[in-house]
Parts: sequence; C-alpha cells; structure tokens
Amino acid sequence: MKKGLWWLVGIIVVLVGIGGALYGIQNYGRSYYAQVGNISHTYLQKQKDGTVMGKSYTYNMTGYDKNGSAKKLSVNSMTGVKFTKGHYVKVLWSPAKGVKSYERVSWSQVPKAAQAKLK
Repeated sequence: MKKGLWWLVGIIVVLVGIGGALYGIQNYGRSYYAQVGNISHTYLQKQKDGTVMGKSYTYNMTGYDKNGSAKKLSVNSMTGVKFTKGHYVKVLWSPAKGVKSYERVSWSQVPKAAQAKLK
C-alpha cells in the first residue's frame, strides 16, 4: 500500500510541475522600453452590431530591455487612446501572447542600458 501511495504522490508532483511550467510559459513577460514614434496604422473599432466605438492606433517601435537587448514591437492602443510622439513607454511582452500591457514612463524610469540605446 505504501508503494502505491508513493507512486500517486510522485505522479501528482510531476503533474503540478508540468502545470506550473505551462502557466509560466503563458504568463511570462519581459519589460521593454521604447520611445513612441509615428502611427503605423489607424483603424475603427466596431461592436458586433457594427456600431463604431472609436479609433485605435498601431505603433511599430523598437524596445530595449534592462540589458539593452532590442525587440521589434507592434503596440495597439486602446480605443480612443493616442500615444504622444516622443514619450516613453514600458511594454510587457510575452513569447506566447505578444504585447500584454503598456504604460507611459518617464526618462528616469528607463534602465540605463535601454537609455543608451534610445538616445
């Protein structure tokens, strides 16, 4: 009986480990810092019934992580939100989901290695 219990505990531990790894892959994110440039695409957001909710904008930019490594990013704004050209943004990017979130940051919040690349 004890041997069967140990097998069960072992299987549960392995399954929890696999589940945790899959969760981490889906939710892992790396922060990139970028300077807002020109709008690369504008489109209308519509509801299912065709009612126009407003404009959304796409910005293509190069972001840099805390070590200065570059990443090409395509960031879509929320409906009605237009970024200000020249401002800095922190973009959370994940391999599984792409851009997960963004927020405006000041120059002093940008890591030194990223600042060197953005100058």
